[in-house]
Amino acid sequence: MTADYILENTVRQGEPSKKRRLPGIGLRIIKSSIAVLLCFGVYFLRGQRGVPFYSAIAAILCMQPYVANSLKVGVNRIIGTLIGGAAGIPVLLLELRFFPGEGNPFKYVLVSLVLIPLIYITLLLKKPSASYITCVVFLSVTVSHVTDPNPYLFALNRTLDTLIGIFISLGINALRIPRRRNKKLLLAVSLDGALAGTDGKISSYAKVKLNQLAGQKAQITLITRRTPATFLPMAEGITLSLPAVIMGGAALYQVGERTYSHLKTLSSDAARQVVEEISGQGYHCFVHSVIHDVLHIYYGELENPVEREYYAAMRGTLHKNYVCGALPEQHDALAVMTVQPAPQAEALAKRLMQLPCGQELKIVCTPDVRESGYTFVEVFSAKASYETAIKEIKEEYGLTAVAAFGGKTGDEELLKAADYRVVLADAPESLRAKADEAAVGQNQLVRQIARCFYSSRFRTAGKSR
Repeated sequence: MTADYILENTVRQGEPSKKRRLPGIGLRIIKSSIAVLLCFGVYFLRGQRGVPFYSAIAAILCMQPYVANSLKVGVNRIIGTLIGGAAGIPVLLLELRFFPGEGNPFKYVLVSLVLIPLIYITLLLKKPSASYITCVVFLSVTVSHVTDPNPYLFALNRTLDTLIGIFISLGINALRIPRRRNKKLLLAVSLDGALAGTDGKISSYAKVKLNQLAGQKAQITLITRRTPATFLPMAEGITLSLPAVIMGGAALYQVGERTYSHLKTLSSDAARQVVEEISGQGYHCFVHSVIHDVLHIYYGELENPVEREYYAAMRGTLHKNYVCGALPEQHDALAVMTVQPAPQAEALAKRLMQLPCGQELKIVCTPDVRESGYTFVEVFSAKASYETAIKEIKEEYGLTAVAAFGGKTGDEELLKAADYRVVLADAPESLRAKADEAAVGQNQLVRQIARCFYSSRFRTAGKSR
């Protein structure tokens, strides 16, 4: 769609730079500190046996943004620690028996050769991530402390120290403070208007926070004018259970399954009238249709340089299929688009609204950000709206209230569908006047999303403004 092209080029052109704020101290940092403190506490409870350094390092490395990741890392480290420790003791025995002394070169040859089967074992176990800790534990046993009075005891303590750190980290990361969660609240977040920064990217903090909320059953949907071609790369790494509202409300898109639903297509008669009117004026158009969950764009002879530039820029994107020819009769048009000089585009939009099917149409005119003087004219079904899409999600998933998060012109329709509204502090005045709260920057907006999820404000559905 035009939004893919327009929004991507807006990002490339750049926007006025904003003063960067220092990031806050996140929960992962605090948890890491607590885990290290507990490692030292266990060291004293053990009568100061072992080396707490190894416990602390293991605890820090195992602390991950998500509990599932922390568990995965912890399991890999446990496996690696046991393999490295188990291999280190017999090799240590060989060193003491056949290669005594710190400067014996054959000892280092032996240690280096043993690393080969150790790494290979982790690959056979399909645990390549455990290779690193396997080698670290093995080397610390066979190299660093071979001259200790009791190297065998060190080997056992080294293994135990690491396991202590791992289990402490897993316990701290899995600990959850009991909080009320609004599982019936729909959190509708504008992708381009609020969540993405001026560079068109979603911050790592925002992705981690959204995934954490989703893991606690937060009902989050992303709202965008984009198609999956440019929406999916931006949202990569975000796991959401609800479908995204795409193409300005013309469809819902289930990211995990890569499927479209609730398509707001033009009727066959309306699509025919629109295409005939555009063609009758001597213009060319792109007809969009979803076929077998793939967006197809049908086009003909490109008439002007902006059309050719648009086609060249978008034809190579994934999740779109450009087809030279007319839309087959058995398929419905999701949208029709043309790009013309601004005066002709404005006149065309008026003529389209005067067609017999005019009341069935929703027409969006967007100036081209790259080629001054040209305007994109997009024609959707009048049923394509954020308000309708949000209502469908609420009904399908049994949700009772909506909190909306926006920040740019075009998000008015999103705010209208909400019971509670948060916008960016630098949003246009027209949006700020409709908001209940303002957020300074994308990361604070994500924190506002979390606060709404936990807030007692939504124990019952609010009244729509």
